[in-house]
Amino acid sequence: MNIYLLTQSKCHGYDTFDSCVVSANSEEEAKLMHPDGGDIASTSGYVWPTKTKHIEAELIGCTKKTDDQETSRVICASFNAG
Repeated sequence: MNIYLLTQSKCHGYDTFDSCVVSANSEEEAKLMHPDGGDIASTSGYVWPTKTKHIEAELIGCTKKTDDQETSRVICASFNAG
């Protein structure tokens, strides 16, 4: 699995996510993930963008695959509570 830092600059202010770290098989898969653990297609776009073109993905590492790491997941997220 690859580890990506996802950032965005479209949604600002209180009650928004500004970034997260995820594990995914590809950059495209990573960009479809929402920092709350869901996917970007099922959100309103207020707290995180709903289009992948507004999300930057930087490959920051990789892990060894084990049986319990077969699925993509959010590792850590940065939320600006207000």
